[in-house]
Amino acid sequence: MRSVGDVREQEAKMKEEAMGHSSND
Repeated sequence: MRSVGDVREQEAKMKEEAMGHSSND
């Protein structure tokens, strides 16, 4: 079972990664 904090952290990480990739591109 995942905790809300875990999901929020994962979402933030994915968002950061997507943003970084977009910026690099």
